[in-house]
Amino acid sequence: MPDQTLPRLVDKTRGIEDQSTMTATKRKRRSPEERIADLEAQISQVRTRAERRRAKADPALRHVSAALASIDKALDVSEDIATRQALDEARVTLSAILSLNGANTKPRRDLVVRRRAGGQVQPEAVLEFIASRPGSRCEDIAAAIGADTKAVSPVLKDLKADGKVRTEGQARGTRYFAGNGGA
Repeated sequence: MPDQTLPRLVDKTRGIEDQSTMTATKRKRRSPEERIADLEAQISQVRTRAERRRAKADPALRHVSAALASIDKALDVSEDIATRQALDEARVTLSAILSLNGANTKPRRDLVVRRRAGGQVQPEAVLEFIASRPGSRCEDIAAAIGADTKAVSPVLKDLKADGKVRTEGQARGTRYFAGNGGA
């Protein structure tokens, strides 16, 4: 008789009525330190959300965000190196303002690199940069002209072969200078 009086396990939320499908899982009790850490993480998330909401509500930050969008559009259509550098500097400044006030900004550098990485690096731009800043590394040159180092390296090799650029050092420590036949 005791076997017939056992209560049948029914999970009303899932509709499970079979005892064989239910598995007993033992829950681990969290220590007070773990609970405190979880609560502190939740508090920081709430504060971050509140800062973002406050940043979105601020009219000055909305205008900064709109200016950032306009700069991105200008960067998409601009081909002049000096203009691109000025726009990129302005974008960095405006992005810093937004991030200091808790607003999220989308990184722009990867879009610029992707567009320029297809072998569209102008040798004249590389020469002009090396002439204005002798001793620059490939990474510096690529960042300044808005390109990828993989796109700049072949141009630098060609300029070196033509005698327009000379190098000092090796590997990533290679520094580029205007050569005898260069700018």
